[in-house]
Amino acid sequence: MSCKILIVEDDKRMLELLDEICKNDGYETYPFFDPEQALLDLNNYEIDIVITDLKMPKISGLNILNRVKDINKNIPVIIITAHGTIDIAVNAIKMGAYDFIQKPFQPENISLVLKRASALVNVINENKKLTQMIASLQDDFFVCKNREITEIKELSKKVATTDVPVLIVGETGTGKEMLAKLIHSSSLRKDKKFIAINCGSISEQLLESELFGHEKGAFTGAMNQRKGIFEEYNGGTIFLDEINSASLNFQTKLLRVLQDGKIMRVGSSKEIDVDVRIICASNVDPKIEIENGKFRKDFYYRISLIKIKIPPLRERKDDIILLANYFLLKKSKKYGKDIKGLTEKAIHKLMSYSWPGNVRELENSIERSVILSNEEMIDNIILDEADSTKVIDINIETLPLIDLENMEKIMIKKALKQFNNHKNKSASALGIDTA
Repeated sequence: MSCKILIVEDDKRMLELLDEICKNDGYETYPFFDPEQALLDLNNYEIDIVITDLKMPKISGLNILNRVKDINKNIPVIIITAHGTIDIAVNAIKMGAYDFIQKPFQPENISLVLKRASALVNVINENKKLTQMIASLQDDFFVCKNREITEIKELSKKVATTDVPVLIVGETGTGKEMLAKLIHSSSLRKDKKFIAINCGSISEQLLESELFGHEKGAFTGAMNQRKGIFEEYNGGTIFLDEINSASLNFQTKLLRVLQDGKIMRVGSSKEIDVDVRIICASNVDPKIEIENGKFRKDFYYRISLIKIKIPPLRERKDDIILLANYFLLKKSKKYGKDIKGLTEKAIHKLMSYSWPGNVRELENSIERSVILSNEEMIDNIILDEADSTKVIDINIETLPLIDLENMEKIMIKKALKQFNNHKNKSASALGIDTA
């Protein structure tokens, strides 16, 4: 949609020139020779951009600037100034002017500034649309417009109507637990309890006791009989995250639960019937773990009747700004702030970053930015310091020519050094497979 530009200039020839430049670039214009009349009529038009001369009789460009900002702080105001008033023009920038153009100027200078200003207007308008869209998604588990994620949501809702085992594969922070909750909330078990267990953060003995329960005296410290999660959450859904971290011995015990629907408490020989849905998740492809001898093949095929792979955020860039605005709305409300949206600079930074921590890292970055911002628009995205080097802002002209094979070796070597030879993290940062 073409931007509407209000032009205020007391020199008729200059006014005609500015009007012609704007119209030639496809903008809709409202030219005013009389600044007083322009002030009176400001509220009568839905203006996107204002161009105003700085030095005019009775009413100056600064008066125009202040009035425009009173109406809408997001409207870019471009100041036209003569050489002798540069200092005043710089001061106008501090007062909120978008830019200033010095007389005499070339038409292409006007066109360039207008192009940047109109891009900002489009960003602001897009922020408004996204905010309205997000308002209707407040109860949704996955805020997205990415086609692949939309298809995953639809598949998950279909799978939810059955009790078939589901394996969710995706990098850390992609939303595996959120997807498991979506499946649970869409199932016949939605009125029962849901619990998430991280298998990678609990020792095997404790994990077994937590899930299956134990008898009194089963091990040191087992002072009383205790029901496990399988019994406590009978009828509900148990989400086992980082199942790839579970030992082969523990996988064998889980396989029996999946096959027979029976458990035995630690220290007991009595079988107990349980009715739970198990959803598993892994942050690496279990097939790789099978090859490495760390994952049972029969267990893998049992838990992955339906396998859903969530793509990393860097592969679904069309969701980044939507998610950023969703978190912005959520965190602004949480901290009692009235933040309207993201500036063009902020959006560029969001889109130029590789997001190794995926959606979780994006949420954290937006939350930090909201906490530290006192403006109506977020201009500076506060990235995690350890990962801030991953902003892609390269001047191609300064790079020497190098063949792709050697470039790949250099980048892999650099990533391994940065992540202390951790292959999975290095591969994640580079967007490649570990194989």
